[in-house]
Amino acid sequence: MGCVWDRRNLLVLPMLLGCGIGMKVSDVTQRGALGEFEPFGVIEADEPFDTLRHELVGRLRTKDKGLTLVCDYATVVDTAIGLERTLGANVLKIDVHHSPTQLTSSCHRIEARLYKVNDARPYEQQVVWWPQRRLVISDFRADTADRPFRAATYCGITYRVVRRSGGYQVVAQAYFDPELSYFKQERNDMSVLEHEQVHFDLAELYARMLRKRIADAKFTQGDIDSRLKRMFDEVYRELAIEQDRYDSDVYPDPTKQGLWNGTIASRLAELEAFSDHSVKGSVR
Repeated sequence: MGCVWDRRNLLVLPMLLGCGIGMKVSDVTQRGALGEFEPFGVIEADEPFDTLRHELVGRLRTKDKGLTLVCDYATVVDTAIGLERTLGANVLKIDVHHSPTQLTSSCHRIEARLYKVNDARPYEQQVVWWPQRRLVISDFRADTADRPFRAATYCGITYRVVRRSGGYQVVAQAYFDPELSYFKQERNDMSVLEHEQVHFDLAELYARMLRKRIADAKFTQGDIDSRLKRMFDEVYRELAIEQDRYDSDVYPDPTKQGLWNGTIASRLAELEAFSDHSVKGSVR
């Protein structure tokens, strides 16, 4: 039990101009498209991956289309993942990462292979909250030696801003970090897992509160960044207090777990209108 909090909050992307990141795929073996909630892994260029054990779906290469301004490494990888999901692959094995240079391109570029594996959970670097994606014990991959609790969930909220002409889009998500979360398997494992899932659900609840506050706000070009950060900081503090209250209530009396399960589910339903991870708005 217990919950550890991360504070990954802000990535501001400049106004999108031009045609976007170019992608070329080859040697494609089409598979059924994956849903956004389905597990997906990214294997970096310097990380091992047994390619002989898995099905190759295709090869991918990204390029700078000339006017692309939003082409940092994270955006390039996210764009590649979006395409890969449509092809039915669930692991992106990056073979080469080309960093920006003055002589070649101002964009990050990758060469990668797309694979279909039976279970992509072991390769996930981050689990984004979706109603269909419930935590399982194998999601907790941190070492359990000398840890004080039966389990600990390392989760939080992240957001990023994409500016467009005359408006903006904010993507706010609750996430779980498998590499930092641990789970000691003993008796009553399912009860402990249920408790940890509600920690993750609470993160999603406050992500929805953040989206609602953003949707209700009126920004100007000059204050959007500072006001979004203040909103995030406020929601983060409220979430930390709620997480502590949850543990303080359930630790001494585990029979209260069911009450918390129902209460959080009801509160999530009340904010169903803000279940979409992105919020669009205009800047006056």
